[in-house]
Amino acid sequence: EAEDEPLEVDFLWSLTDGGSERSFRQRLFDDPRVVRVTKSKVGLARWGGIVYSGIIDAMLQTLASGPTDLDELAIDLASRYEVSASSIYLSSVAPIFKTSGGVIALRAAGDRYVSRHDPNKVAGLRILGPTLFELDQSVDTDMLRGSGRSLPPEVANLMNLAPGDEPLPLTTDLGSLVPLSWSMTSHTGPQIGSLKLLVEANGI
Repeated sequence: EAEDEPLEVDFLWSLTDGGSERSFRQRLFDDPRVVRVTKSKVGLARWGGIVYSGIIDAMLQTLASGPTDLDELAIDLASRYEVSASSIYLSSVAPIFKTSGGVIALRAAGDRYVSRHDPNKVAGLRILGPTLFELDQSVDTDMLRGSGRSLPPEVANLMNLAPGDEPLPLTTDLGSLVPLSWSMTSHTGPQIGSLKLLVEANGI
């Protein structure tokens, strides 16, 4: 408010007593008086104007008025929200978008989405039968923390899960359920929920 302009979140945190930056960000983004105006800047909600709620949302808002040139979209959003143009191109492969001839549009209900399906080229994937397969997954810090992770689209295809479908509840040997989902707005493919309990149960 004193500067009368949006400021970098990192700069605002530097003015604090040095507490947890993660907690500071969470409190800041949860405060109704504050809104994000770019990827890294916040301002006061009472100022009005553009609110940034993520790259996908920015693309959806722009494309709601019709198809546009992908290069122009990347340049426009990169300038407006101070994001990388490459992130626009990465996000453009999400199933909710349809790109043809350099023009991007929202995928209509009748537009079929065809994902990559080449199981033989997926590392650690073994087809054991018509309805049985194995997929190796490395145990890393994210898995130990309880985070979910992206999986190759081939896995969702083998499970007959398409983008936008209801999540599949997968039952583990422990009897717990782990969801497998594929959001229309995900450019990283299907997602599986936390495997932390399985890791702990196997003493890893």
